[in-house]
Amino acid sequence: MKLLFTLGALLPLYALAEEHLYSYDPSHEYGPDNWADIDIEDNQCGGSAQSGIDIPTSGCDDFVDYKFSAGTCTSNDMNYTLSGHAIQVTYLSDQCEPPSMRVPNQANKFIASQFHMHTGSDHAIDGAYFGADLHLVHAEENGDRFSVLGLFVVPTNPSDSPIFGDLLTGWEAAANATAAACVGATTQSDEHRQRALLKAQRHLAAFNFYDLVPEGATMYQYNGSLTTPPCSEIVLWNVIDTPLSISVREYVRLTSLVLEYTDPSTCELASVAAPSGSTGRPLQPLNGRTIQRLCPTALEGVLPSDEGGDSGSSGRRVLGSVTDAALGLAGLMF
Repeated sequence: MKLLFTLGALLPLYALAEEHLYSYDPSHEYGPDNWADIDIEDNQCGGSAQSGIDIPTSGCDDFVDYKFSAGTCTSNDMNYTLSGHAIQVTYLSDQCEPPSMRVPNQANKFIASQFHMHTGSDHAIDGAYFGADLHLVHAEENGDRFSVLGLFVVPTNPSDSPIFGDLLTGWEAAANATAAACVGATTQSDEHRQRALLKAQRHLAAFNFYDLVPEGATMYQYNGSLTTPPCSEIVLWNVIDTPLSISVREYVRLTSLVLEYTDPSTCELASVAAPSGSTGRPLQPLNGRTIQRLCPTALEGVLPSDEGGDSGSSGRRVLGSVTDAALGLAGLMF
């Protein structure tokens, strides 16, 4: 019962900004530099513990293990939605047991509620940005915080990713449904979209988000905020250091979903992306916060605890030459 109350109280924060005008375009009245001026309840976008940040590489601060539970949700318990700033899948928790995780040094379990994607990345490592972000949002059981598992995505794989491709098919079915409704779809086209969605659902029947976490990956953990208004400072971030690799073709499909988003209420294009195509928030100051690199116990003795990293990188660049090429194909320069 406590969990249901917590979810009901916290989850609207992620949707709150959708009801208000905001943008990633720096020239917009409510571009990122002006989010603190948006008139919404408890706006914390001007706070001192904001996300995302530039993460300097470091050695392992501790060797500990996250504990992941897949839950019982199947593809039939996943609701695909799109918005102007991200694409999202919500777990229908009244129908199944959502995924959950135990975070080192945290007493309470965190229950997954949804995952979503941004073009561009909210975080950087040593000044390097990534092609996209995949965020699995968890609500604290018997608590009042979020814990987000952040996975970078890069288009460096010569082959398609079957699992990621099926997720894209689900989002494309939702986008096509809106487009068809706006032009007056035929029954035949509705059936075609439904068949595509059912095919993706069959492939994702045993989908476990945590399977996307690369084996042996380490986590950068710190206290921060939501990366969209109201930017509430209630998030324990766990940023995975190893990106998920997808194909250029899949990356173009992803960016098209965000940049060509159509508002179903107006049937007009309504992406709030920056001119570059990014829906990642500009980096925020660390302001003295501590970042811990948590490494799996299996790597103790393999990864040094005093491993150094050059944190002096500057400028907005995307990691990897293949990523640069992919961004060019997609018409994006982050």
